[in-house]
Parts: sequence; C-alpha cells; structure tokens
Amino acid sequence: MASNHPNRKSVTKSDIVRALKEHDNAMEMMYRHILLIDDVFAKYIDMKKDGDALAKFMKIPPKEDGKPKQPKRKRRRRSTSASKK
Repeated sequence: MASNHPNRKSVTKSDIVRALKEHDNAMEMMYRHILLIDDVFAKYIDMKKDGDALAKFMKIPPKEDGKPKQPKRKRRRRSTSASKK
C-alpha cells in the first residue's frame, strides 16, 4: 500500500488490525447499550402493564384486497444513451 506522496507514511498491517479492533470494540459497546435500552423499555412496559396495548398498537393491519394502501411510485425512466450537449 505504497503512497505516491513522498512524505506520507503507508498504512501497515498493524494499523489495519488496530482500526478493526477499535471498530469491533465500538460495535460491542453499541450492542451492550442496545440491550440495556431494550431491558429498560421491557421493564417499563411491565411496570405500566401496557404489554397488551403495545402489542395491539404494533400489530400491522392486514392489507385490503392484497393491495398496498399507498400506490406504487412511478419510476423515472432515463435514456441509456449519452446526452447530447
């Protein structure tokens, strides 16, 4: 991974390994925070005794006639040939 710039250091294998380890640690911390928030939210629902109401709220209503409620968006068609200037 040599650089074209004479004063710039190239990236070493240890630099890549260190960056990947830091990324892995950050992902692990984020995962732990998500689990903590999930646990707090579940305990809050239990405390308020709103589990059934939340399940009813979160339930996705069935589609009527098998068609989505919102119409599909039309895709713009672009010419595949190069534009003339």
